[in-house]
Amino acid sequence: MKKEYPIQISPEILELLGPSLYTNIYYVLAELVANSYDADAENVWINFSDSVIIIEDDGKGMTYDETREKYLSVAKPTRVDENSSKSEKYKRPKMGRKGIGKLAALAVSSRVKVMTKSGSDKSGFWLTRTVPDDGRLKAISEDEMYFDHITESGTRIEMLDSEFEIPKLSKTIKNNLSKFFPQLSDNEENPFAIHIKGIDGKNETSRKFVDSLATSLDSLIIFGKDEYGILDIFKNKTPKYANHNYSLKNPIYKNYSIKNRLGKIEDRTLEVKGWIGTYSTTRGLKEKESSDFPDNFLAIYSHGKLGQFNVLNEIGQNRLNEVYVVGQLYVDEFEETNLPDMALSNRQGYKSDDVRYKIFLEAASDILNQVLRKKDLAIKAKNKDKLESKKKQKRKAENEFAEKAQEVLETFNKAVPNNTLDPKIANNMFQQLGMKKIRVDNESRKILLSHTREDQKLNDVLYGLLLFNGFSEEEIIYTSDPQNRSVVPYGQNIWDYFREFFINSYSNKPIYVLYVHSNNSAEKRGVLLEVGAGWVVKTKHGIIKAGQEEPTAPLVTTTVHPNVYIDDNAERVVTTDNHFGTLHSLLGEVCSMFNKTLRTLEENKEEYQKLGGEILTESNFVNFFNN
Repeated sequence: MKKEYPIQISPEILELLGPSLYTNIYYVLAELVANSYDADAENVWINFSDSVIIIEDDGKGMTYDETREKYLSVAKPTRVDENSSKSEKYKRPKMGRKGIGKLAALAVSSRVKVMTKSGSDKSGFWLTRTVPDDGRLKAISEDEMYFDHITESGTRIEMLDSEFEIPKLSKTIKNNLSKFFPQLSDNEENPFAIHIKGIDGKNETSRKFVDSLATSLDSLIIFGKDEYGILDIFKNKTPKYANHNYSLKNPIYKNYSIKNRLGKIEDRTLEVKGWIGTYSTTRGLKEKESSDFPDNFLAIYSHGKLGQFNVLNEIGQNRLNEVYVVGQLYVDEFEETNLPDMALSNRQGYKSDDVRYKIFLEAASDILNQVLRKKDLAIKAKNKDKLESKKKQKRKAENEFAEKAQEVLETFNKAVPNNTLDPKIANNMFQQLGMKKIRVDNESRKILLSHTREDQKLNDVLYGLLLFNGFSEEEIIYTSDPQNRSVVPYGQNIWDYFREFFINSYSNKPIYVLYVHSNNSAEKRGVLLEVGAGWVVKTKHGIIKAGQEEPTAPLVTTTVHPNVYIDDNAERVVTTDNHFGTLHSLLGEVCSMFNKTLRTLEENKEEYQKLGGEILTESNFVNFFNN
């Protein structure tokens, strides 16, 4: 019997299925692999050459009758009830729905060979963007059909003369496709693997994305069952300081009402499951600008299929720590068979006006806020861990210093029996001590910004000027730093930390205290303690006069102080050209003490204004002060 393959579709629609429908080749590949998944394939092989892409699977394949009735009936819904919503063998939730994913290959090539077999029944034809006048596709004889990997059943699709640029590296293809299919698994109960051979000739097998995270996580929240084993990976790979920074929570449920496919209003519940975490570092991550599939993303899956790769652009607020976020959320309600289809035709997103999408974004925004709070905890724990490590190194250096000092004393006792000492011997001994001293000094904080929290805006401006002139966050103690970069490390007693800053070191480390003296200073115990401690150890210091009250002893009051005021509402920070010049000189003294290069007066003035400070005329400044 001669086999015929009549296609039931408008030729105009086939013409539309060109490269412009999909933004990149991976979405096309994902559509075709999804068809293999729905056919209960355990393996999918994808082979790339310079202009040809071949996809072959070991799914159930199709008989000749199935090919005519199902495959060539384009745009016929494949899921109409519960029975048709799952695959036959593994009962997988079917990804396909619209009945057009099978034509995705035409987005890559205008000529596609389709060959399939189910047992001994084989079928094959040429799928093209132009349909013959009689509506019948050109048949491929059984003698011309061939398969590289299967013997019993499966399907092979060959896309010739690809109109997309073909990725060159097998590893890149593997990593990108793993983000589409979280259900990749070697579990015998439901195995699914994608085998790739790229233009580079290397063979790769895709593993589920969580097995190949770009780097370790330092925070994690799981909503519902841990379907893909992310928690074990987190516990095994996370940095020690963050191994308890995870939460297991119930799925998120949102009630809503919607018209079903029959037009009847239903009260339903949208369920959000999955996981979200933060990378411990951004080093080595693929960025948005350099990749279609960056490692920083929050994806939506429905029925196991990627529906939208990244929603961070829609729910994010450009917060600094959002660049660390990664996650996979599962919302099967988006593919509920009895509800209207909300997926875009190219399967690269959802209709933004659908009520399900709107309430999902509300839930996703809250999920993002939760994980960012966990990231804050991870940063504090990391800083504490780094501090403990530095303290251990410092204690080790101090112990070595003490041992060396003891050796020096013993040398003195031996070399000075008559109160004489060879200068060369003395010089060698002090060089040894000096080396140790420098090592300890380099681990020390250098500047304390003594302030009250009520003067936050002024404090932030001064802190910003220190950073602008070459000091790092690690060299400053600023307990009100909004970014937590220069604060007292998490979990450490603040007064113990200050005691160590002022006194507790073998080295003669230079330290400097900038006192912000405002109307609030005299009332604050912390400021008084800092002033007292500085006086005891004769710490070098400078004063910024920020209020009507004059500085008093034990602060040095005989030098000229810059006047930089903050108003009663803590909203404006003001000074004059003359006082800013004095402030610049004060910054110069601090920079000189620690071998920093002071920026010019004009550069500092410009930075001061960028940070929110104002320069007033002398008369306006007096009026501001008096008011």
